[in-house]
Amino acid sequence: MSLNIEQAASGVKPTHHRWWVAFLFFLIYTIAAADRANLGVALPFIRKEFTMTNAEAGALVSLFLLAYAFIQIPSAWLITRFGVRKVFTSSMVLTSIATALTGFAGSIVQLKLCRVLLGIAEGPLPIGVTSTINNWFPSKEKGIASGIFLSSIKLGPVITPMVRLLSCIGDGKRFFCSLPFRDCSCRLCGSCL
Repeated sequence: MSLNIEQAASGVKPTHHRWWVAFLFFLIYTIAAADRANLGVALPFIRKEFTMTNAEAGALVSLFLLAYAFIQIPSAWLITRFGVRKVFTSSMVLTSIATALTGFAGSIVQLKLCRVLLGIAEGPLPIGVTSTINNWFPSKEKGIASGIFLSSIKLGPVITPMVRLLSCIGDGKRFFCSLPFRDCSCRLCGSCL
């Protein structure tokens, strides 16, 4: 269900389901923001494993952001053309695939390709969330919904080190978890202890 001008004009009262939707986009974007911040926590260990220069490490971080930025306009078009549900779902599936592939990267080039793919995959998420806020919330509640969304952007990087620490408790070998945080933080589990 989404609110529209006709429903608002007819006086149809919105249901409480929109707050469940807000919880879901808060959760999804908190995970996405944590996934982005993840590289900063794991980069020292990745640099050691792949013996990267400063320029290569900078490129690894920048490639994600470049892909993420460049995909924004096409994402808006895709959401307009195919709808939030299809594009958002596809984006989440591709984000999971790109993140899982990162754990299997065996070279700097593969790692960079995974980061580009992750940027492309995550690019539609903020546009999908803002479209969802626009469609599901009446004007007087859009500010609250936007605040929930914006707080998820800040919460993700805060929880990343804690998730990394929890994911490192193990036998000190690489492992691949099923959480969306599995990007680079799970590469060298024993390295953070």
